[in-house]
Amino acid sequence: MGPHDLDHPHGRGFPQAGDSHPGGETITLALYQRVVLTQDVPEDGLRAGDVGVIVEHYPARADVPEGYELEVFAANGETIAVVSVPAAVVREATEREVLSVRDMARA
Repeated sequence: MGPHDLDHPHGRGFPQAGDSHPGGETITLALYQRVVLTQDVPEDGLRAGDVGVIVEHYPARADVPEGYELEVFAANGETIAVVSVPAAVVREATEREVLSVRDMARA
């Protein structure tokens, strides 16, 4: 029974922070966890403070830093961007933060 099984001790069947990546590295933030951008990603119209969901973890290798693939949603739930970012530009969302909306500029 592996960490992706539905009856895994975490109860959700998804890798969690602290689990091992298939390559043996520890995942810093969990898959499907909400995170907040700490820097703008202008090429995708995203700003610091925007919220995304981690859909993939990329462990650090040689000269490439650890990173994440994030899915960012519009207020109506539609996907507006899927972006790869270094781990240094995201942080955990907290229970003390309130989401708000803004109009996303079109490129």
